[in-house]
Amino acid sequence: RALTVLMDGIPVERTVLALQGADAELQTKVLSALAPRARRMAEAELQSPANVPPRDIVEARRTIVDSVLRLAADGLIDISGAAA
Repeated sequence: RALTVLMDGIPVERTVLALQGADAELQTKVLSALAPRARRMAEAELQSPANVPPRDIVEARRTIVDSVLRLAADGLIDISGAAA
């Protein structure tokens, strides 16, 4: 549920950037939290990855982490057991 709440607030383009170079298990988990249309768009973009500068990938990932921390601070998600 927390992942769905998070992904609802992240643009698909940023999600795709953040998933560049991520392992297949993480990609599958994140994509499963997207709405069907967004998931199809993201999967299509990940199938033919663009030549993205590493700093853009890091920036997208950092933005998502910032969103996680903000949502947790606002009490909208619980990340205390997220490492499981």
